[in-house]
Amino acid sequence: MILPVSSSSRQQQQPVKTTPVPLTIPPTLLLPTLLHATLPNYLSSLFTLSLRPYFPHVTFSPSHYGLPFLASFLDLGIRLPLESVLRRAQVSYSAPERTVVRVGRYTGVGGTMWRMAVEEGGGVFRGWRIGFWGLMMVWVLKTTNALGRGQDVEF
Repeated sequence: MILPVSSSSRQQQQPVKTTPVPLTIPPTLLLPTLLHATLPNYLSSLFTLSLRPYFPHVTFSPSHYGLPFLASFLDLGIRLPLESVLRRAQVSYSAPERTVVRVGRYTGVGGTMWRMAVEEGGGVFRGWRIGFWGLMMVWVLKTTNALGRGQDVEF
C-alpha cells in the first residue's frame, strides 16, 4: 500500500554547493604520463602487426607465444624506463620531506633517461631481468602445456 506524502512533511532541501575538483594533470607530469600510458602498448602492437605478414603461419592465440613473446619483451624494455621516469616526476612534483628509499633526480624525460642509462646503470637492468624471467616462465608454461596435450610446438 502506498501512502500519500503530504506537502507539510516534505522538507525543503537546500542545494549543496561544492567546488569541483580539478581534473588536470600538472604540466610537469603531462609528458611522462602520456608516454607511459601510450608508447609501450602502441609499439608492442605495431611490432606484432608489422611482422604478421612475414610470418603468416604463426598464430597469435595465447597458446602459441612466439611473436607475442617478443612483443611483450619489447613492451617491457620500453615500459620500465618510462615508469621510472614517471615515478621520479611524481616524487619531484610532490616534493616529500622524507622518503624510505633514495629517489633519483628528475631532470625532464630525456635527461632522466640519460641519467638512468649512463650514470646509474644497474637499477633499470634489475627490473628488466626480473621481467624477462617472468616472460620466460610464461613461455615455458605455455610450451609445456601444449606439449602435454600432444600438440606440435614450432619454435
